[in-house]
Amino acid sequence: MTDSTPYYTRNGALRVPGHTLESEGDPFSPNGGRYVLQSGLGCAKCSCGWLSVPLGSNRKRRDVHAAHKREVAAAMGYEVRA
Repeated sequence: MTDSTPYYTRNGALRVPGHTLESEGDPFSPNGGRYVLQSGLGCAKCSCGWLSVPLGSNRKRRDVHAAHKREVAAAMGYEVRA
């Protein structure tokens, strides 16, 4: 395994180097700036610069970021679990 290889942790979480959810799913504005409020409508922001569409909760932002990581890993040719 190299430093850029996606892998699964023991608890089944997919880790993709260079793709971490910033601020644990707190909302960001559509231009990437952080909102002062810690909940409510806002975008998920990945450390790679990817931004989601605005979503209404941290849980939804974490879920959409997990899907983003699966897409990245699949594009790298890594077998992704369902």
